[in-house]
Amino acid sequence: MPTSSWQPDTPLYLQLYQRYRDAITAGRLRPGERVPSIRNLASELHVARGTVEMAYQMLVSEGYLVTKGAAGTRVSPQLATLPNAGNPLQQRRTSAAQPYQTRLVRNILPFQPGVPALDAFPRKIWSRLSGQTLRMIESSMMNQPDPAGYAPLREAIATYLGISRGIACTQEQVFITIGYQGALELLCRTVLRTGDRGWYENPGYFPGRDFLEQMGMELTPVPVDKEGLQVATGEQLAPNARFAVV
Repeated sequence: MPTSSWQPDTPLYLQLYQRYRDAITAGRLRPGERVPSIRNLASELHVARGTVEMAYQMLVSEGYLVTKGAAGTRVSPQLATLPNAGNPLQQRRTSAAQPYQTRLVRNILPFQPGVPALDAFPRKIWSRLSGQTLRMIESSMMNQPDPAGYAPLREAIATYLGISRGIACTQEQVFITIGYQGALELLCRTVLRTGDRGWYENPGYFPGRDFLEQMGMELTPVPVDKEGLQVATGEQLAPNARFAVV
């Protein structure tokens, strides 16, 4: 979505056109995705409706957008068939994310990493509890969230770790991330530096290994046995390692 900060030397309709064009060519707006109506976007950006209309007309005339009447205005579905050869920005974005991006898997194989027992998931209970939670949501929960994560969840995790794992910690020491990759990124950006060496289980979880290498970490594969990573071997292979992923 375009922001409301404008460049004084460029007409507003042209800035709006350029922002949508760049978002489409960079893949942030995908073919078939709906864009806001002229009235809604003009109200949101505090500009005249004619400004938005002129920008949309330019995008339609160049094939970026198509109008669908009551269905609204959408990014042209035909763009999905065009090659990305002329878009180096999209190529860089795609190639950088390729090693560790999540792939949609329709045929789930037995013992597939990262996939829980979906056939045993209590969907009805989950739906009922989710509905109850949404009806009880407080206004404060819809405001700017705590960057460390939802406080009651962090408190529950700290309690669980103390009981089930014997780890003594407080909720201030617990951070909620979007997943395994999010946790690794948080560590790389806070306590590690580019070029730091670490131990990595061999065999290990390859998406995590690929992500750490993308972040500039140097990894030393360390064999594992029935008790886990062989620490003595790790000390021989990389005695100055700053971290270990287990």
